[in-house]
Amino acid sequence: MTNKLVVQLVSRAVALNLVIWAVETLVYIPGIVFSLSHYAGPDVHSATQAYFYRYYYISLVSHLVYSSGLFIAAVWVYGCGPTVERFLLPSEE
Repeated sequence: MTNKLVVQLVSRAVALNLVIWAVETLVYIPGIVFSLSHYAGPDVHSATQAYFYRYYYISLVSHLVYSSGLFIAAVWVYGCGPTVERFLLPSEE
């Protein structure tokens, strides 16, 4: 196997790992949405309810951003461009 093929294989394995990690992060979304819907609505009467609504909203947004970032990183690594190749197989100068 040539170095190029090894780098390509490793980059695709890392990309697969990142995609699985992104999907694993999305698994928590239904529970967060359920909790968010519990505290949403016009009948928010206490500071505790307002706090938990904000908490679950921030949690939802952060999970979505985190998962999107992992997916974008997976697409970038899967492409196995020159930057990824230099990172995975640095030249010995």
